[in-house]
Amino acid sequence: MGQDQTGMRFYPPRADALKQTAQVGRFPKPHNIEVHVGEEDWQPGPQALVEFCKAVGIKVHVAPGRGHMLGSDYVGPLLDAWLTAK
Repeated sequence: MGQDQTGMRFYPPRADALKQTAQVGRFPKPHNIEVHVGEEDWQPGPQALVEFCKAVGIKVHVAPGRGHMLGSDYVGPLLDAWLTAK
């Protein structure tokens, strides 16, 4: 169930400051990071997360038809690839 159905949304503390820092290019870019979010995840709101990640240069993947719990069938192969990467 997406946030449109629940009317709920999670915002981290000082979300406005995080967004502004990213927009002006002062947010430190983490190294070797990817973000995966479900298309129907009510917590971060995928669009806001995509915008933030793009602003700070982080790879972001939106998993179609998934919610907050991406599922082991999605996460398992990601972890396998990460654990075997050099």
